[in-house]
Amino acid sequence: MPWYDEDEVEGEPNVAQTHERRDHGVTEPRVHWCERDPYTCTLEIRLPRYEVPKLKSLYGPLLQWIDPTFQLLHIEESDKNSFITRFEQDDPKGRGNESHLAKEQLNTQSLSVVLFLREESKYQLNAGFAKGYLQSPPWGFHHKIELANPMDMRTVARQDYYGSSPDLPLWTVSSVHYGNEQLRFNIFVKNFEKMKEFYSILTGCETSASKPGFCSFDLYSQPGLEIKLSLKYSPCLQPHASRLSALKFNIRSVLYVKQKLRLVLTPNGENTWLTRDPDGNVILLSRDENDVFEVGVAGQSTEASDSGRWSETASEDSSWEMCSDTSCSSFSCESGCESVTTRNEDEDKDSFSV
Repeated sequence: MPWYDEDEVEGEPNVAQTHERRDHGVTEPRVHWCERDPYTCTLEIRLPRYEVPKLKSLYGPLLQWIDPTFQLLHIEESDKNSFITRFEQDDPKGRGNESHLAKEQLNTQSLSVVLFLREESKYQLNAGFAKGYLQSPPWGFHHKIELANPMDMRTVARQDYYGSSPDLPLWTVSSVHYGNEQLRFNIFVKNFEKMKEFYSILTGCETSASKPGFCSFDLYSQPGLEIKLSLKYSPCLQPHASRLSALKFNIRSVLYVKQKLRLVLTPNGENTWLTRDPDGNVILLSRDENDVFEVGVAGQSTEASDSGRWSETASEDSSWEMCSDTSCSSFSCESGCESVTTRNEDEDKDSFSV
């Protein structure tokens, strides 16, 4: 399992993550994470009609037995320009404006899909196959994140991210040696603590794993597969909201999260609303069929952290290894504790195409 899951106890989900909350007279229901709807959180992608079959063909090999009918990653036809067009009209300055991007930062879309797969599997989809697939056209290497042990600066964890379009999620694959395989929806964040609190309330979960600059939420589990949401902060990355993709949450009580998070909801079809998280990412909220409420819409640590080293090449191996509690704690561009590597800076950062 990856380094940041070492505190999890195999087979013993954290019951505290589904605790009961009360606010404004509304109670958030208690639901064990293994009993949750597997579609509590989905990734929604909207494309012109002619692009939909191509993207399904591209993503299909990575989702063979996990999501063969594209319900967790829902790709739909849409004649709308983007998820955020309406918000840009309301906010002409643009909350996603990256004009102040620091030269040592890499501009990246905020959403990514993380697969933890076994090296050997009865299915064609395994870690080796998926890693090789992402290294073939039309996929392009975007960046990698490495963690080093502060004692000998040995790399103990690494993930390579690949993309096919500047407005579509990045993908990465890591090996898992025991426990369930995993599908994670990951968000690269700018305001870690605010985002952590926001998504804890939105999902009704406490964090199941938490390290400086990283946390994850257990969304669903079945034999062989877990679905999680994770947040990752790196000072080397400047995330921006995607125009074509957004996370969608099926909420048991829209009224509760609206009041608790003071959300402004914009209607987006029957029982569905658009809103923003603290980083400015557009998210969709859909009302659970059991939700009877009407929604009024008003318009020196011992953990690993980031260092900011840069280099030019992709990893020879993108597996995540177990990391001990002696991982580096400093935040310094010279420390070499965590580095972000990008492709050749002479290339266009958004040069991928589906």
